[in-house]
Amino acid sequence: MFALTIPIPIILCGGALDIGRHELMRVQLQDAVDRGVLAAASLTQTQDFEATLSDYVKALDFGDAVALSKKADLSLNARQVSVTAEYKMQTYFLPLIGIDELTVVASAEAREAKRNIELSLMLDMSGSMITNDRIGKLKNAAKAFIDQVLTDEAAKHTTISIVPYAGQVNIGEKVFNRLGGSSARMHGYSSCFALTADDHDGSAPDFSKRPQVAHYTNWNFGRTDMNWW
Repeated sequence: MFALTIPIPIILCGGALDIGRHELMRVQLQDAVDRGVLAAASLTQTQDFEATLSDYVKALDFGDAVALSKKADLSLNARQVSVTAEYKMQTYFLPLIGIDELTVVASAEAREAKRNIELSLMLDMSGSMITNDRIGKLKNAAKAFIDQVLTDEAAKHTTISIVPYAGQVNIGEKVFNRLGGSSARMHGYSSCFALTADDHDGSAPDFSKRPQVAHYTNWNFGRTDMNWW
């Protein structure tokens, strides 16, 4: 009879050890997941979010055996990352009652966002906009867009700039000179740089090496409606 009762205290004590190991691993896994998801959701993070999460989890002694379920919603001004981690922990004593493993689970979600939004409207003001009242339609569309985006609540953290162009953009005398265009200035009627196709592919060009665009004035060709907008 005594021999038959020996497994009971072994199961009780050994089972407590297995459960204690399970809780220890859960705390370690949760800590790794929490730190990983915060790093992955950071707006300053340059590494892929999946790689970031994996790096934190794999730092654990048992990290290579952890299964990760990851999801992210990434945009220019917001990053939201969620993850669920699972690890199958092998038990030492609980197999005596048929429990060979315990599942360690940890989950976390983090989101970082910037409320401030900067918008720019690129508006074509060239002569062709007179055809079919394109300029009128442009004005109506621009106003409707601003009314929809710039609500009372959004206005507190939203700025909208308007960039009119007609072949080139007249950035103004002060900005033109500040960018180094004063040495290339041929006239004072407008302030436009002549950019190349390559200038749009990389970082900001050296404007001091870009010529000034010749000035264009309005032309009517017998029409009375070709005026400055």
